[in-house]
Amino acid sequence: ACKSVTFTVGESTMIELPLRSFSGTYIINETDHEKRAVYVQEQGREQGSRGAYLAYCASAGRWTLTNYWWAREESDGDDDDDDHCTGPWDPCCYYDLQSERTKTYDITEISEIQHYSGSSVDAGIKCNDCKEGSRDDSLAWASCGWAGVCNATTEFLGEREFEKKTCDCDPGHFGDSCQFKGPCTEMIFQDDEFPGYGKSFHLLYYEDKPLMVHDRPAYILRNPSSTSAGEFAALVFDGGRWRLVIEHDSFHEWDPTKGEKTIEKYLAEDFNALRDGEYDYEYISEYSNEGSPANVPFRASLSGQGSDSSVGKLGDEEFILLCADCDNGTSGITYCQGSWDDSIDDNLCISENSALHKSPVNRCNCEHGFIGPLCQTRPVEGKLLLHLEHGTANACSVCGEKNMWTVWELTGLNDKTCLPFPREPLVFEGANGTVVSRQLGLYLNETHFSVFVSNNGHFFPKDDDGDSNEVICSVQEGSNEFFSIQRNNVSNLMEQTHVDLAVLLNNNEDSLGEVVDPGDIDCFAKSGINEHECDGSKEDTLRKVYDPSLKKSDLMRAWIQFDLKVTQ
Repeated sequence: ACKSVTFTVGESTMIELPLRSFSGTYIINETDHEKRAVYVQEQGREQGSRGAYLAYCASAGRWTLTNYWWAREESDGDDDDDDHCTGPWDPCCYYDLQSERTKTYDITEISEIQHYSGSSVDAGIKCNDCKEGSRDDSLAWASCGWAGVCNATTEFLGEREFEKKTCDCDPGHFGDSCQFKGPCTEMIFQDDEFPGYGKSFHLLYYEDKPLMVHDRPAYILRNPSSTSAGEFAALVFDGGRWRLVIEHDSFHEWDPTKGEKTIEKYLAEDFNALRDGEYDYEYISEYSNEGSPANVPFRASLSGQGSDSSVGKLGDEEFILLCADCDNGTSGITYCQGSWDDSIDDNLCISENSALHKSPVNRCNCEHGFIGPLCQTRPVEGKLLLHLEHGTANACSVCGEKNMWTVWELTGLNDKTCLPFPREPLVFEGANGTVVSRQLGLYLNETHFSVFVSNNGHFFPKDDDGDSNEVICSVQEGSNEFFSIQRNNVSNLMEQTHVDLAVLLNNNEDSLGEVVDPGDIDCFAKSGINEHECDGSKEDTLRKVYDPSLKKSDLMRAWIQFDLKVTQ
């Protein structure tokens, strides 16, 4: 028989119980039942089968999955209907899940899992027994994902003896078959953090090893700013979702005032989401079988009521965590983003000592203006919208509403400091038939973000900014700087600021333009312009929108709307 299995349970809105907490590693018991193996959930095993067990019920002809503590409470009752039960270890009583009818002795041959009511459940069983052997044995090495070796161990649960063959994973890997990289040492929010909490959570350790809860790493934030959180907030896996739990009144089975156990010891030895599943939480992730909470959306828990009572009603805003452990080409999990075409840059990943972790950690040393744990936030992000009023008053042709790439290459580094917009200058007909040309220049360097307007009338083909710095991104005759913000010269102190404004341009030869509120854009009727007509691929493509003959412009007004985030 398999010495160790992983049981995975999905979610169903048809069933009230949070069945996902049955998920996890189960190890074989020294005693059998009906000549078949009995498997006990490993999580919380220090407290004597604090979780669940798998065994065969001959009278039902099914394998069953039972919550031991709930069964123990039921068997201790005075209900006469329970007289046929022999106790909480009886697999024919008080069980929650069941297999199809079968006589198999091999638990991995089970093909279907049902709720005791008969409803189908999304669940599966996988044997974890690896093949003993050296790395020279390809089958043995493959059984541990080519990232570990197989070892046989004997462990005890009280007086019960458990034997299992498990993978001893190489540094930087974990999981029943070493299938996950990590565990990650620090989780940092991609954008906004949970309100009232800090920006990052660090890996918990117990007895000098990463602390696992339901086979996933646990994370902690010490001394959060939220006054309700107490001395810590923790991210704990419940078998299918990560929950943010806080010290005060969160773990009902743990009393920190007695000083008997630290939170690390409690989570490692006692906690099981089946037994302690009523613990409070403020945020909860989407369901996930990944090895960490990275890139798994979290939302606020608003109440205990909802279409799925195991989750409850959730807030709309999503919060995303990223793993900060970068890959330097030798070790690491995630990758630092470079400035060139959003490419991976191993050279940005450096090793540094950390007082919170047992060995040096890898962190991204971002180029100036790039922020975030993986340098994933660029110096300028967002949209530039162009509104052209022509032909009829208040009727506008618009482009840029869905184009997030216009400002992508404005990084403030090397030759990427000036962005002409639009690349083809706007042409108005002024008094006495004169030509009035207007064009913006967005300028970024280490100290400032500025916006210039120019009347130079210079066309800049796509991907060729040429001498734009001298032509439109500097103060000279025929140009004017009308907006500027100062930037912090230290990248790790930078944050994004929202630039939300509009620039009004018209045929007034004496005015280079003015800054207005985006709400003042005077377009009541809109029609879309193909993006390729705005991107400067070919000269005069944009002008043909409002001057098809290229002889007489009927452009009356133009607004360039900024919806940008700039690191400063």
